[in-house]
Amino acid sequence: MRYSLLITQVMFAVLPSYLVRKVFAVVALLAAVFSPYALASNEVLNDLNVVETAEGMVVEIRYFRPLFYVSHSPEKSGKKLRVQLRQNSIDLAAAAEFGSNEEVLTWSSAFGAPVDTVVLDNIHSEAPTLVVNFSEKVKFNARHASDHQSMIIVIERDKSDIVNAQVFEETKTDAPVNLVTQLKPLDYAMTDLLDRANKAMLDQDYSRAVQIFTRIRAEGNEAIKPPVQELIGLAREYKGQLAHAKAEYQRYLEDYPEGEGAVRVSQRLNAIVTATQQPKRPIGAERSAQAGKGEQWQKQVYGSFGQYYFRNEITVADESSRLLRSVLNNDLNVVARARNDHYDFKAQIAGNYQKDLNSDTDRDKLNPNLLSLEGRQKDWGLYGRVGRQSRNSGGVFGRFDGGHVSYEATGIITVNGVAGYPVDYSKRDEVNADRSFYGASVDVGTLWGGWEFSGFYFNQVNQGALDREAIGGEARYYDGQKSFFTMVDYDIYYNNLNLFMINGTWAFDQGLTLSASYDRRSNPILTTTSAVIGQGGDDLADLSTRYTLLQIVQLAMDRTATIDNASLGVTKTLNDNWQLNASLNTSKYGGTVASGGVEAIEAYGQDFYYSAQLVSNRFITDNDSLIVGVRYADTDRASTSSLDLNWRISATPKLRINPRLRFDHRKSNENNNSRVMTRPVLRLDYAVRRAVKLELDLGYDFISETFIDQDVDSTGYYVNAGYRLQF
Repeated sequence: MRYSLLITQVMFAVLPSYLVRKVFAVVALLAAVFSPYALASNEVLNDLNVVETAEGMVVEIRYFRPLFYVSHSPEKSGKKLRVQLRQNSIDLAAAAEFGSNEEVLTWSSAFGAPVDTVVLDNIHSEAPTLVVNFSEKVKFNARHASDHQSMIIVIERDKSDIVNAQVFEETKTDAPVNLVTQLKPLDYAMTDLLDRANKAMLDQDYSRAVQIFTRIRAEGNEAIKPPVQELIGLAREYKGQLAHAKAEYQRYLEDYPEGEGAVRVSQRLNAIVTATQQPKRPIGAERSAQAGKGEQWQKQVYGSFGQYYFRNEITVADESSRLLRSVLNNDLNVVARARNDHYDFKAQIAGNYQKDLNSDTDRDKLNPNLLSLEGRQKDWGLYGRVGRQSRNSGGVFGRFDGGHVSYEATGIITVNGVAGYPVDYSKRDEVNADRSFYGASVDVGTLWGGWEFSGFYFNQVNQGALDREAIGGEARYYDGQKSFFTMVDYDIYYNNLNLFMINGTWAFDQGLTLSASYDRRSNPILTTTSAVIGQGGDDLADLSTRYTLLQIVQLAMDRTATIDNASLGVTKTLNDNWQLNASLNTSKYGGTVASGGVEAIEAYGQDFYYSAQLVSNRFITDNDSLIVGVRYADTDRASTSSLDLNWRISATPKLRINPRLRFDHRKSNENNNSRVMTRPVLRLDYAVRRAVKLELDLGYDFISETFIDQDVDSTGYYVNAGYRLQF
C-alpha cells in the first residue's frame, strides 16, 4: 500500500493535525474491526456540498466523470428529485466488471440540508439516473453545471423567511463599498469566481475583473446576473472605458428596468453622459474592510462504511443448484476538508475489498479507487491534486496515479499539467509503473455568452516504447436552456482518430427537452500496449523479443476496432406528476483483423434500440413514484423486447420499499432460438437512524429457453444484504 505512505506524509505536512488524526483514527478503527483491506468503492459520485445563500440552501452534487443532463422531474417541488442523465465514458465497460449498478453518496450530516439519500442508479448503462430523496417536501430549482460534472439543487426558503439581501452598502456618495463579497449568498457555485473578481478589483486589475464578471454573468443564476451586470459597467468605468461603461449600464436598464440597482445605475449613466462628475473608486475602503477576514478555517471530516453479503445461485432444469458468486463487500469512504476564503484542502480515501467466500473460485479483490490530497489557493488561481484520482479531459481517460496541477493565468485562461501512471483495472491494488504519461492543456472561457474551449497534448510510454501520443480538444456551451459538448482525441503517432464525441440538449417551453449525441471511438483506445492482447502475457518488453517494432505497431492496430454510437431523445413534462421520456439509439461495431495468431472479431451490423419511459412522481401518495419502461432492441444477431415496472414508496419515514418487475423476450435472428426471462425484485431500505441503514435486495429469475432440439427451463436467485454506517 504505497499510496497510504505517500498520502499520509502529505496530509501531515499540509492539513491541520486535528483533521489528520481524525481521518486516520476512523480508518484504523474500521480496518481493524472489519477487514485489513477495508477500502471503499467510489466509481462516479464524488462529493456533496451544502451552503446557505439568499436563494435558500444550495446543494451541489459532483461527479468524477462527465454526466450529460437530459431532464429532471418533478419540475419545482416534491420529496424526490429524479434526474435523467446520459454518459459517454471510455472506461464504462471496464468499471462495470467491479462495481454494483447503484452507488450511494456520503456527505456530512453537519450540512443540515433536508436531503435523506443521494443514489445513482443504472451506473453501467448509457442512461443512469440520479435520485435525490428529501426528508420533507421542498421547493427547489435544479440545474446542471456547464462542465457536466455537477448537479446544483437550490432548496428554496419560504418567502416569509427570506430577507431581502442588500447587494451594496452605500456611502454618502452612493458608491458601492462592498463590491462583490455580498454577492456570494446569491449563487454558491460562483463563490470561487467572485473571490477572484474581488481580488482583481482590489488590485485595480479591471481588465481581469471584467473577464471574470463576464463569465459569472454567463454561468450564474438569475439572481446574480443584475448586480454582476452593474459591476461590469463599474469596472469599465474605473478603467476609464466610459463608452464601454455606458453600454453596460444601458444594458442593465434594458434588461432589469425594475432592478434594485436601477436608480443607482441610472445616476451613473447620467454622470457619464453629462460628464458633470467623475466616478469615485472606493477601493481603499474595500481593501480595509477585507483586511484580516477569511482566516477562520471551516473543518469537516465525514464518510461511510458498509458491508454487504452477495450470493447468486442458478438451477438448470432438474439439475442441482450451482453457486455462481458468494462475496463479502467491504466499502469505506472518508473525506477530510479544511477551507477558508483563501484556501481549500481535501483529502479522500475510498475503495472496496471483496472477500470471495466461494471455495471454488477464492478470488479476493482489493480495489483502491481514491487515495488523494488536493488543495486550492483561490487568490492566485492555483490548484493541485496528488495520489490516485480520476480525470476525463486533457487526454486522460479515467483513473491514474499521479498529479494534476492548474493555474488560472487570466480570468478566462487556465493552464493544466498532468503526469502519472494509468490504472490497470485488472490490477487496481498496485501502481502500474511500466506505463507512464504526461500532458498539458489550456482551458479558455467563458466567451461570447457561454462558450468554453480547451486544447491538449498527451504523451504516454510503456517500458520505453511510445504507447500513445495525442492532441485534441473540447468545446462547451451552456446558457441555461441549451448545452453543447464536443471532444476530439487524435493520435499523431498512429494517425488515428481515437475519439470524436458530440452531445447537445435543448430545453423548450412547455416542458419539452430534446437531446442528441454521436460518438466515434477506437475500442479499446489505440495504444501500443494493445499488441499484447492474445499473445499469452501482458508484458510489452517480452513481445519485442518475438516481433519487430513495426510488427508490434501493426498488432496494436489489428486489435483495435471502431465503434459508432448515436442517440436522439425527447422528454416531455405532461403535468406536475407525469413525465414521458423516449429515445432512439444506434450503434455499429467495426470488428478487428486476424494477425499474430489471434482470430478476427466479426463486425456487427447497425443495431437499433428504441425505448420509452412514463414516470410518475406521485402515483398513489405523495411518498411514492412509478416508472413504466418499454424497450425494443433490433440488433444484428437478435431482437429483444423488454418491459420494466419500478415502484418506490416510503411506507414510513424510516422504511422504503422498492418492488420491481422486469420481463425480457429475446429471439435470435440467426436461428429459431429464443429466451424468455421474468425477474421480480424487491429492495428494502430501513434507517435505524440517519447514520445507520440496513439494506436488502432480493431477486429471482425465471428463464425459459428454446433451442433447435430442446426446451430448457432454469431458475436463479440473488440476495444482497448489508448495512451502511455514516459518520
